Amino acid sequence: MKVHLKQIPVQGLHLEGEEDCPIKELEAEGIRCAGRLHYDIDLGVAGGALWASGLLSQPVQLRCVSCLENFVHEIQVPTFAVHTELRGPETVDLTPLMREDLLLTRVATEMEIAFVRQSTSNARTGIRSANQIGANWIS
Repeated sequence: MKVHLKQIPVQGLHLEGEEDCPIKELEAEGIRCAGRLHYDIDLGVAGGALWASGLLSQPVQLRCVSCLENFVHEIQVPTFAVHTELRGPETVDLTPLMREDLLLTRVATEMEIAFVRQSTSNARTGIRSANQIGANWIS
């Protein structure tokens, strides 16, 4: 998502819309984009820097490691925030920063999904310690 700095008024700018999925490189890991990236962000320029804050959401298709069924999960970044110094260009590309937040949130999401699925499995087969669950997720 490229932002044209001259189009941002002094009071700031609100943008809402969709972009192509910025994390397509994860297909090799079995994570496929299941839709477009949705953004709802506020932008502004102050003190020689661009700031942006808002919400990002990206639907992805994942595969359950237990039953091998595909399912769609939405990676949500409810607190996307950027503050970057302006270095002269008339445009700033927020795509790499959005991608980074989605990837960091994805890791946390995978840990949650693994823990929930393991907890559900434990309810049926007996409870294991949190250390065992963590070791299984990492390996």
